[in-house]
Amino acid sequence: MFNIVEEVMEYLKIDNESLLKMAAEWNNTNQDAAWEKYKDNIDDFYTKGHDKNNLCANAICSTQVVLPDNLGVVNKHLSICQNDISVLDFGCGCGALLLTVFHDNKNALLHFVDNSEYNLWFVANEITKYNLNGAAISGSKYIDLIVNWTVHGQMKDRYDLIVCTDVLEHIQYPFAAIELFTTMLKEKGKLLLTICELPGRWHLQSSIDEYKTKCRPFIDKNYTHLEGNLYEVKK
Repeated sequence: MFNIVEEVMEYLKIDNESLLKMAAEWNNTNQDAAWEKYKDNIDDFYTKGHDKNNLCANAICSTQVVLPDNLGVVNKHLSICQNDISVLDFGCGCGALLLTVFHDNKNALLHFVDNSEYNLWFVANEITKYNLNGAAISGSKYIDLIVNWTVHGQMKDRYDLIVCTDVLEHIQYPFAAIELFTTMLKEKGKLLLTICELPGRWHLQSSIDEYKTKCRPFIDKNYTHLEGNLYEVKK
């Protein structure tokens, strides 16, 4: 059975004790140090400041929160063996959810997007290791892809599932992201969406407020709530 923690340990060539120690270092000291270094450029904070300790912390968080909250719902509502299924994980972190669900599906199209170089290096390694039909894409390059797809009319109705867990609070224009996701989803496409509203120095309060005032009403109007954090677009 696929285990994201074991995959990260194998990738970093460390044992469980070391992984726990590195995750604790990130949570207790490393992220604060990275913030102080890159706080004048938040993109650099996510791109350069997130190191292998952050990867370890992501793996543990995934096993404690992301997978328990979402894995069962995704498996229930998606035909995961469908050959032509296409999925986007926007702000994928270590990619735990999609890798767990699709690690043995060679035909699913999987796009993992994140700003952390370490996360993307790990995800790219997993794609190669399991011979998946996927790509690990940096956030800035993904914006370029979106522009290209728009020009060529390839962005609409592109994905069966879009995953966006605890990401919108970090980006400046969450409503624009929700509108884009809605365009990119196929008919009956699914959106797995969560947002962290807890205070955090790298959370944008303006984005949390915009989520409450603009995103939620838009989602309620244009999506059907299926279960848990999963929604189906009305098309």
